[in-house]
Amino acid sequence: MRSIITTFCTILILSLAAAGAYTIITKDSKKEEMTQATKEAMESTLDTLKSEQYYEFGSEKEFEQYFVTGICDRMNSISHVDIKINNIDYDKGTIDASTTVFYGYLIGAGSVTVRQTMYFDEKEMPLYDRTKVDIATEDETSNSENLAYKKNTAQSSSEVDSMNASAAVDGNDNTRWSSDKAEGDNPWMMVDLGKKYNIDKIKIVWETAYAKDYIIETSIDGNEWKTVYAKLDGEGGTEKIKFHATKCKYVKIQCLKREYEEYGCSLYELEVYSSYKTDEVFENKSNNYVLLTAAATATSSGSESGMDERYAIDNNEGTRWSSNFSDDAWMIVDLGTICNISQIKIIWEEAYATDYDILVSEDGETYKKFFSKSDGKGKTEKINFKNTTARYIKFQGIKRKLEYGYSMWEFYVYGGAVQ
Repeated sequence: MRSIITTFCTILILSLAAAGAYTIITKDSKKEEMTQATKEAMESTLDTLKSEQYYEFGSEKEFEQYFVTGICDRMNSISHVDIKINNIDYDKGTIDASTTVFYGYLIGAGSVTVRQTMYFDEKEMPLYDRTKVDIATEDETSNSENLAYKKNTAQSSSEVDSMNASAAVDGNDNTRWSSDKAEGDNPWMMVDLGKKYNIDKIKIVWETAYAKDYIIETSIDGNEWKTVYAKLDGEGGTEKIKFHATKCKYVKIQCLKREYEEYGCSLYELEVYSSYKTDEVFENKSNNYVLLTAAATATSSGSESGMDERYAIDNNEGTRWSSNFSDDAWMIVDLGTICNISQIKIIWEEAYATDYDILVSEDGETYKKFFSKSDGKGKTEKINFKNTTARYIKFQGIKRKLEYGYSMWEFYVYGGAVQ
């Protein structure tokens, strides 16, 4: 009997020792995992906030919401997460946060706390550099200055002299610019803001003879233009348009297709706004970087009714492409010409792709794989390119997260002309 008890005690002691060692190893591994997860989650959170232009951390809940989600996505066996923002230093551009995760051990439970400090002001955006921390929260256009009001204008044509482009920036909804119907589908009007601003919102009040398809272009010098927004199958009325802040002096509406062939294109008012307190918030890192999908076209393997592929490239994060219900569903974006590709940004709906490939082609026939994603987490994904030229970009699904098709709010492609 004594030998049995001795053996049992020995086994028990060894088991407890092993469990204790396992616990120590587990805690060490959890801390290592947590350190990496905290760093990645904070980077992801800052990227998300910056992509949405929420640089002002006035609402810490906004930061905590994305941060907690980022931690949970990157850690296993978490029962609870506590986030504490220790300090936000706007002068230095730093945020200091502590994260504690609680999880189960083999013989109990435990926790690990990690503290992380990151420079949110110096963290590089894909296309823009921050030059100041002093950025205003987004205002409604009704509370901002209309930068186009009574500024100098030009137009490709007008129906009569009294309906020239100046009538579209006079603040009067009863006067309007109307192009000459003889010009066809491609009239334009332009406003000179007088000096350079970082604009991010435009309001258009269309007359009945609206442009069904059009693009908005901006320029610093009036010669080199870049497209910041494209509209397909518009319905006229009043449109409030938001886009990434862009530095410019000139703003142009370039019509592509009229709703009514018997008239020109006509609008009552064009208003231009900036959300920011200063004129020099963003500096474009390269004049060659533009939103290439603003005037692109797309095809796909299939779509849900009313959610076809054009809505993935309409620069509107309130519409989306939802594919056919198949893991191998795909979408091809045609940029119209061969371009230098710098970045792709995908904004996913909940039905995202966990695994997928990005392929590129110059002729639409021969594709080469540029990027592969495995175990994706959806939300906002950014893919950077280097020394890559292409006209066609293909998203090739491999594995869906949900039983539905792939669903993305927007598929942004950035880059520039081939030099």
